[in-house]
Amino acid sequence: MDPKKPKENRRKYDADFKNEVLKMVESGRPVPEIAQSLGIGSNLIYYWMKRARKGKSVPGDKSQLSFDEEKLALQKRLKEVEMERDILKKALGIFSRCKSPQKSCCFKVDKLSKIKYCKSNYYKIF
Repeated sequence: MDPKKPKENRRKYDADFKNEVLKMVESGRPVPEIAQSLGIGSNLIYYWMKRARKGKSVPGDKSQLSFDEEKLALQKRLKEVEMERDILKKALGIFSRCKSPQKSCCFKVDKLSKIKYCKSNYYKIF
């Protein structure tokens, strides 16, 4: 059996360090050069870039949403709620029809039984 190797601890980088690295990349410096000068893997920098492009905060970044992002999220939620309200209004209109007996669409069973109709034409109406 192989003796267990001690588990290597991952280095954790704070959000400020990650943002500085991303600024270096944005300024035009090549990623391999930055990685070599800082002693980190270039794949890690590419990963941080990918996360930043997707709009997600870099790992470990606990900053809150900016006002614009929060505004967009609230506008999206408002549209969803307005659409739900409109659907419920339409449903209320559909289900509230034919409540009074004076309307032509509501008949009691005893009134329908007194009406004379031809059975062959009955199903053609509907």
